[in-house]
Amino acid sequence: MQDLRANKRLPTITPVKFAVPRGSANFLCSQATGVLNLKIFLPAVIVMILLFACIFAHAETASYYTYESCRREGTSGVWTASGERFNENDFTCAMRRRDFGKYYKVTNLANGKSVIVRHNDFGPNKKLHDQGRVVDLSKAAFQAISSLKLGVINIKVEEVER
Repeated sequence: MQDLRANKRLPTITPVKFAVPRGSANFLCSQATGVLNLKIFLPAVIVMILLFACIFAHAETASYYTYESCRREGTSGVWTASGERFNENDFTCAMRRRDFGKYYKVTNLANGKSVIVRHNDFGPNKKLHDQGRVVDLSKAAFQAISSLKLGVINIKVEEVER
């Protein structure tokens, strides 16, 4: 039986070569051969990608909503998605989940104040959520951890067992 490799010339793998100026990037490339040192280069690229992702990640933010702001958006302002009556003086929140009745601890990262709220509504809208808005607090809950003048604050949200 004839060897198939004898008739065909198999391609050879050659190392990638770069023109490396003297004194630059010599830890990534061998100065003598100009061959890229993948053992150092690949981890360096992965670290740079991870740092880039961390720098540009969205911070979690929160705002507050009232009966009037709901009316301006076109909703009734009276009923929540869970079917209960909206009261801006209760410690409640709206999140883009459907696990109504659960409790969450919302902490203002600027001053360390926190409040425990009950999830009873659906929101914020998708555009704001994609920009990092994870929760809309009732007016009373927001006022407990921040000034209403701020409008939007950086927060941390944790589920609480009750």
